[in-house]
Amino acid sequence: MAILDVNHLSKYYGSFKALDNFSLKLEQGQAYGILGPNGSGKTTALSIILGLRHANEGEVIWFDGRSDDAVRRLTGSSLENPAFLPGLSGAQNLRISADIKGAPYSEIERVLNKTGLWSYRKRKFHKYSMGMKQRLSIAAALIGDPEVLILDEPTNGLDPQGIYQIRELILEFTSKGKTLLMASHILSEVEKICNHTLILNHGKIIHDGPTDRVLVQKPTLEIASKNLQELHEALSRYSQIEYLNRTYGELLTAVIDNDFDVAELNEYLVKSGISPHHIVKKQPTLEQQFIELIKEN
Repeated sequence: MAILDVNHLSKYYGSFKALDNFSLKLEQGQAYGILGPNGSGKTTALSIILGLRHANEGEVIWFDGRSDDAVRRLTGSSLENPAFLPGLSGAQNLRISADIKGAPYSEIERVLNKTGLWSYRKRKFHKYSMGMKQRLSIAAALIGDPEVLILDEPTNGLDPQGIYQIRELILEFTSKGKTLLMASHILSEVEKICNHTLILNHGKIIHDGPTDRVLVQKPTLEIASKNLQELHEALSRYSQIEYLNRTYGELLTAVIDNDFDVAELNEYLVKSGISPHHIVKKQPTLEQQFIELIKEN
């Protein structure tokens, strides 16, 4: 079932185009990541999707056109800059969130425990650290046990332990077959959490597809031997190497196929009188590929 249909959104601020023909379809049970550098339009897209800003063009359809009240009950959201009343405690702020969603106050203890804030429930919001404010925002999103979670930079302001805890919380949520839409500039978090990735840059979608395919590039081979010139000549004759790259110090790099057999290459080199002392096959990381894409777009 389609949870969300976003069709051809564009958003202008004067002459600046923050979103340009932005579309996505969110299916039930999907963990969907919007990945992009700061200023790419991620928060603008989520704000329009949540009805907090208006688009100049395009449409957003939740749950095949259900009412706003139904959408509010079925979704939980945390945007980049959480808005709470500074003079109220964490628990008091969550009472307001529960009222808005029509959820019982008994939910508050559950979500504060989930996010590690139960011990700080009576502390005033203005005394919370940045990481605690972020946790409270996620706690508010979890009230009512929503079917869909929309998170904007969910690990913003968290220390490494906090990042791990929130990641585990999100993975627990998605493991129940629930649906996630998450925007982040942290590549490793998208890679670990999301099964589908959309890459946004300057308001435009530059890639969209399964996370393990959206950035597929061929692996590379690092190889070195005592005589680089002999090695280069031998590799140039080896048919399974598609492109022999420049040297890095005492290393040669080559573009190869995913099913490249390193053992066969080693045997070929030894028969050619070359004894390599370094052969490493490297799959490009999401980060490496992302940086290249951003440069190109």
